[in-house]
Amino acid sequence: VSTQSTGEERVLRCKLAALYRLTAHFEWDHLIYSHITARVPGKEEHFLVNPYGLQYCEVTASSLIKIDLQGNIVDAGSTVLPVNKAGFKLNSALHSAGKNVVYHTHSHAGTAVSERDEKDSETGEISEKILELFGRVLMFTLQLLRTLYSRSQYHST
Repeated sequence: VSTQSTGEERVLRCKLAALYRLTAHFEWDHLIYSHITARVPGKEEHFLVNPYGLQYCEVTASSLIKIDLQGNIVDAGSTVLPVNKAGFKLNSALHSAGKNVVYHTHSHAGTAVSERDEKDSETGEISEKILELFGRVLMFTLQLLRTLYSRSQYHST
């Protein structure tokens, strides 16, 4: 962990590194192209982000990089790898709006579901991301979930 870290920041670094590893474990990551960022406690507008080039399973508390709201490195941690500034743009907007943690991934399932739209069912067009998950992902509409819940043993009548 960085020698410049406060106690609160050290705890945050450990928790964020664990979240990166859990995300990798459940295969919700996509190589090096996603990121989870967290606001560092304190007066400064600083955030922790993964180094660009490390896979989620390789992220450690000490390898997390502390950056400012523009994506400039404040503390490089134990790495010489850069920050993906373009990738941080979305997160910085959400952090500017007051969010403390931004979890942005490109999982295969999430990408496939997000690429599905009404024209798929009308025209028969199917994305290759959806084909990767054929027979492995089940999607429900909110109405169907409500119907199933209303018929379940957990719903009190």
